[in-house]
Amino acid sequence: MKIKITKKLPTDPENRPEVGGVYEVVRQAPGQYGPILFIKVGGVEVGVLGGEYEPAAEVEP
Repeated sequence: MKIKITKKLPTDPENRPEVGGVYEVVRQAPGQYGPILFIKVGGVEVGVLGGEYEPAAEVEP
């Protein structure tokens, strides 16, 4: 599953995903208000909460 980041995330600037960037979800974990999706940015897993992303349209090559 791929997601598109919609908000600037409060992470380390070196590993911050770009707003509008599309990333592959590597794993999910249950969260208090819904699932936490983890994406890889610069080799580091970054957790993304609901409201910070939207589903990315699958683009056929």
